[in-house]
Amino acid sequence: FELHQYRDAIAAYQRALEICRDFPEAHYNLGNAYYALGERDHAAASYLEAINQQPNLAEVHFNLGLLEQDRRNDPAAVIHYENALRIRPHYPEALLNLGLSQTNLGELKEATSSFQKALALRPDSIEACLNLGDVLQRAGAFAESESCFRRALALHPSNLAARLNLSVVLNSMGQVDEAEKEARSAVLLAPESHRAHAYLGALCLKKNHIDEAIACSNRALSLDPSFIPARVTLSQSLLIQNKLSEAAHVCEEIIGL
Repeated sequence: FELHQYRDAIAAYQRALEICRDFPEAHYNLGNAYYALGERDHAAASYLEAINQQPNLAEVHFNLGLLEQDRRNDPAAVIHYENALRIRPHYPEALLNLGLSQTNLGELKEATSSFQKALALRPDSIEACLNLGDVLQRAGAFAESESCFRRALALHPSNLAARLNLSVVLNSMGQVDEAEKEARSAVLLAPESHRAHAYLGALCLKKNHIDEAIACSNRALSLDPSFIPARVTLSQSLLIQNKLSEAAHVCEEIIGL
């Protein structure tokens, strides 16, 4: 839809509601049109009217959850997703987004359960694999997290997030050589990714490969000069080489950011 088409749709739904206010589907679609235009307050009002007229519309509760996530109001989003799931328990999109809000709230146990349920319903969901792996990693369940990222890569071998996150988990497990291997694969996969170069640089520093750590950090910073982790690795590497003035300059740049 073009912007003018959403405006036309809004006008059409408003005309329909002038004829019949008790029309939950029209309120829902009106809300969708407002949402597409970024008019969240009008969208919320339309969605709320739709569920006021017909409370068992799972899609409306779900869209209210999305809207509250956009507002970064995760407690409200959780309520709406849970309402959607009470109406439709096997609703993978609601489970996935519920898990995201729970993660934002630090409710890692609950988020793990939501992502696991979403993955059970959609075994080929890369997003569910990645988010489950992430929350397990945060909880310190590294072996389970590794399995999730490997599953994601089995589904989509060129997924950069899965490759980098696998490298991070392997490093956390003390498998630095394997972590480096995955980081190098990530760089080959996405040579323009500042994160891939920066993380490889951090691993090179950890293995005392200082020249390569500096090269990787500089490459990352050429792609994104504001990426602080690359500057931290660079400053630490320069200090090890006793290049004190250069290291100090990089630290000053970090402070400036």
